[in-house]
Amino acid sequence: MNGTQTAGDNVDALAADLAIIRSHYADFNARRLDAAAARFHADARIEQVTGQVASGPDGFLLLARQWLSAFPDAHLTIEAIRPVGAGLYDADLVAEATHTGTLTFASWEFRASHVHVRIPAREFFQIENGQFRLTSVSFDLHDLVRQLAAVDTTKLLQHIARLHQLGERLALEESAVKQRELIDRLGRELDAARHVVRPYFRPKE
Repeated sequence: MNGTQTAGDNVDALAADLAIIRSHYADFNARRLDAAAARFHADARIEQVTGQVASGPDGFLLLARQWLSAFPDAHLTIEAIRPVGAGLYDADLVAEATHTGTLTFASWEFRASHVHVRIPAREFFQIENGQFRLTSVSFDLHDLVRQLAAVDTTKLLQHIARLHQLGERLALEESAVKQRELIDRLGRELDAARHVVRPYFRPKE
């Protein structure tokens, strides 16, 4: 009898936890961020693939708004939720969004590329008494960077042509002063070309 009750309790707890996770994503997609934040324990640990760590409802709101400022139309689709232990779950997701704002973390900025990205992701949850005590989001950060790489090839070819011209002038120039001037111009042109190749990834000034 007790065993049957325990099994039933486990089933009920599993169903309740799954409902919490599904409601969490539904609230995020509907931008009911305060409702989503309320599911986090005050001391909850929130980990990001970028290395950022936050805590509690305020930490969730900070990170969520940070990502939404870069991807305002972000939408998360649940592929599967798997129990991996008592109160522990892995959620397989697909995140889709358009990069229309600046994404900032650590000392880097990914400036708006206006491309649509699709990223498979996983989020780990630890749930106690109906609240999140730990969440950890992981995805292929290199894949995200690759998708954000919208290169203007016309502009890049213009920079390459100017580099070639400056290089030819430098090879013929005998004046040390003018050589220095040409080298400075080459440096600026190289920097400009690099930013065309990697428009999405610049250090914050």
